[in-house]
Amino acid sequence: MNELFADEIFRFSEEVKSSLQCGRTKIKTFQPTWFCRNDGGDFGSYFCAALANAAIKANGCVDFIPQEISEFWQEYLPSPGIKSPRQKKIIVFFLNPGAAKYEQPQVRQIIIDDLKSLREKLSPSDRLLVVQNIPAPECPTGIRALAEMEYRLHIQQQESFAEKFIAEVENSCVNAAEDVVVCRVQGVFAPGVIDADTGFDWQSLQKVKAGDENWAISAEEVGAVYSMIPALTAAKALLSIAFKGKKHEVYNVSGAEISLADLKWQIQQNFFLNHRLICAAENQELRKFHAITNLKTLSLVDKKFLTFDLPENIYRTAAAVLGVPYDISRFCSIYAGKLAHIQKLETEMLVEIDRICRKHNIKYFLAGGSMLGAVRHGGFIPWDDDLDLGMLREDFEKFHKVVKDELPPHLSYESPRHRHKNMAQYHFSKIRLNDTVFATAYSHRHDINNGIFVDIIVYDQASDWKMITWLQTNFLFALQKLFTTKWNNFPHRKHPWITGISLLFLRILPWQFMQWLYDFTVRLFEKKRDAKWLIDGIGQHVRLGAFPKSALTETKYVKFGDIEAPIPVGYDTYLKFFYGKNYMQLLPISKRVTVHNLANIDLGKYIYK
Repeated sequence: MNELFADEIFRFSEEVKSSLQCGRTKIKTFQPTWFCRNDGGDFGSYFCAALANAAIKANGCVDFIPQEISEFWQEYLPSPGIKSPRQKKIIVFFLNPGAAKYEQPQVRQIIIDDLKSLREKLSPSDRLLVVQNIPAPECPTGIRALAEMEYRLHIQQQESFAEKFIAEVENSCVNAAEDVVVCRVQGVFAPGVIDADTGFDWQSLQKVKAGDENWAISAEEVGAVYSMIPALTAAKALLSIAFKGKKHEVYNVSGAEISLADLKWQIQQNFFLNHRLICAAENQELRKFHAITNLKTLSLVDKKFLTFDLPENIYRTAAAVLGVPYDISRFCSIYAGKLAHIQKLETEMLVEIDRICRKHNIKYFLAGGSMLGAVRHGGFIPWDDDLDLGMLREDFEKFHKVVKDELPPHLSYESPRHRHKNMAQYHFSKIRLNDTVFATAYSHRHDINNGIFVDIIVYDQASDWKMITWLQTNFLFALQKLFTTKWNNFPHRKHPWITGISLLFLRILPWQFMQWLYDFTVRLFEKKRDAKWLIDGIGQHVRLGAFPKSALTETKYVKFGDIEAPIPVGYDTYLKFFYGKNYMQLLPISKRVTVHNLANIDLGKYIYK
């Protein structure tokens, strides 16, 4: 399975889900039943596959003909069919008028007849959206893009079969009595969508990679400017037009302008640094724009709805064509190349902690994402920026007593039991690397030690009764929110009224009492004999409830980067509980990001080590 193809579908599903925020209005995407027809073009195939996968998550109805989907997307198609069709129907009919098969008049006539048949079957509540992947027109000198009527005049003056076919389809739809809308798409591209007319032959990248073709920029490519739009953005535009477009109207969907020379330069910087990019343009050509305007489409939505990152999407498409794995460091640009340094420093901190625990016979283990990284990657998760260690309550209490005296001067220990003015008001313990800054949006507002940290997560015994555990964990979760509210001294954005009122009392409530209440609640069953269950009492997963204590009773050392670190022998039970049964499966590329909303990173003297 191509990860980039799968990620394109995931991104679409995340954008759509059950509804789509289309400008100021929210569209209930799967309120009607969708019928998708495709002439074999890649963009139509992508739309069918992405919409059908999104419908599964939202219990929507999407039907399509699998044989019409190009081979790129066959692997990502769910089973066709309609389980509970809605009364209203939207039929999306994709056409690629430039396909060679349409050179034959009889084939074109078949399509015209099919469209007529579809129109005749429409009920008053139905809608037909005809989507044409049009060739890029050359605009008159000084004009950057053609509007709907301007493009129609352009194609009427052309002699090629593609332009004639486009005009014939549009005329039959605009003059129809039924509810029909026409959409032109120009310059659409994405991983798996390479038949779009962007003026650039994506498949030529394979020849450059193999050394069979020179990598050069011609004079014409310097002056040739095309409009390019990612398939995801174009698909969102189609959804908005399907719901909000006026019948018998024609809408253009296009994207950002870029010259072929700039496009090649971007690809060169990411993939072909070892190839010479030859500029054969002695004299720069006048700019020639090949684009249609999307102002009419933007009138249906706001501009933010159709914004996108053009360089990122160019990279994704080129990577898919070349068969190159996605470089995850692109998602980690906020670290400015320091992520590997951060992980190395945290590993050195782990070595010190391991020394202390061995010396005092304290059992600990990698926890959370660090345990998952050890099992799945043999080290850090490549996009993870922190280290989580776990201990059972009895081991943590031993660790808490000795750690301050055992740590070297460049490390410091923070505990909610040792509160002072300039200390972070967390409800769990951390070990910090002094003279560094790793500040999050949560912590950077406060004058505290914001150094690189290792979190210490304690697992506490729980009751055998599920209802008692539910009450305990939800109360602890509420206390965590109150800690955050009191420390930041303003209401929580998700619960402004409740936390706003609570804040009036929290301001006069001593920290010592809140911490005592938290400790009392989390250690409620500390003395319970033969306890079978544990809770993540001070972690982020407290509301998940209890899991078997037997999963964490024994540990073993495994490879963790350049060192070895302990994980529980029952790691499988732990990881399935916290991350699901498919924890060994990588997240979609778009989800491979840190959980921290970072505000400042400064490694100080350690950057030069």
